Amino acid sequence: MPRYYRRHLPHGAPENSAIFITFNLKGSLPQRALGQIKQLRKQFEKYGDDSNPARLELSKQIFRITEHFLDKAQDGPLYLQDPRCAEIVSNKIIEGAREYYDLFAFVVMANHVHLLLNPIVSLERITAGIKKSTARPINSLLHRTGQPFWQDKSFDHRPRDPDRFLRFLSYIESNPVKAGLCASPGKWPWSSAPMRSKWPKGTPFRA
Repeated sequence: MPRYYRRHLPHGAPENSAIFITFNLKGSLPQRALGQIKQLRKQFEKYGDDSNPARLELSKQIFRITEHFLDKAQDGPLYLQDPRCAEIVSNKIIEGAREYYDLFAFVVMANHVHLLLNPIVSLERITAGIKKSTARPINSLLHRTGQPFWQDKSFDHRPRDPDRFLRFLSYIESNPVKAGLCASPGKWPWSSAPMRSKWPKGTPFRA
């Protein structure tokens, strides 16, 4: 179920099934949100494995807090609203498909990214690879070379059945509509939605 992880994933992280991932720009979550998440995390560790209902509820709370602040996009950097930056991230996500993961959906927002994929290599290698290969060219483009770009922590959640998988997919592609950035998912160029005519839902991306 949902978890925050740093650069090194805990043992047992799911790597052979679809997983929903969110990562965001450094500084995009305000201190009040980070404080709330920190307190929830302290409780979270008390409840054992993901089958515990209390742990699941805390995970949902962490997810809601994170998404609330990221979707509002009123705090912190919004570098990915620059089309050039969003395109760099989108291209890197697509480039990694098939070799490093089966890609089912993605979206690049102003301050965060959502992915739905099935890892072929370790999840750590996937997220670190995308972050590293996009941070450098974007920082160079924005004349902020050497500064942290992505938040170290990421968020992941594994859908446990086909219905939840499709709900995650819809959530990802509808994110720009929810944020008031476009009228329909297919109108947002930095996501999987515009490619749906040649990329049926539930199937991995094929170039």
